[in-house]
Amino acid sequence: MFNSQGVNILEIADVKDYLQTGMNVIAIENLNTGGCETNYAWVCANMEIQYTGSLITTQIDNLVHQDCSHDGSFEVVPTGGIGPYIFRLGSISQNNGKYKDLSAGDYYVVVEDATGCEEKVAVTVQNWKVLPELVVEDIDISTDCFDDRFHHFESQGQRL
Repeated sequence: MFNSQGVNILEIADVKDYLQTGMNVIAIENLNTGGCETNYAWVCANMEIQYTGSLITTQIDNLVHQDCSHDGSFEVVPTGGIGPYIFRLGSISQNNGKYKDLSAGDYYVVVEDATGCEEKVAVTVQNWKVLPELVVEDIDISTDCFDDRFHHFESQGQRL
């Protein structure tokens, strides 16, 4: 607060996005027009900031791929940062990382903590409705289907 005979105007500037770990210099200008003359005053403040926040890391739990019985689903579980978290999948935001009723495809979830730090995680839901194609690369034709074991049973009147 500045005390003068003029009008005090206090403007609040949100500078948190500009502060970094280490030495920061903030300059404040006081303009006094409360008399016959205009007076200026400058205040220069040096602040040292030690930032010890942690990065957000994510883990994918309960990944279920799309198949004939159900659609895909997964859960994004964040650690680190400062909660609460906001989860964004495309343009949709929610306060938990649980996603369900998903088609096969690639999904990108952005996790944002209370300080605005973000982590982007990619998740692929596979399509297990289509069975993989069976490809026979080599056939061993040297196997004798009528080896001695089968002849033994046939000689005793038994058939396999």
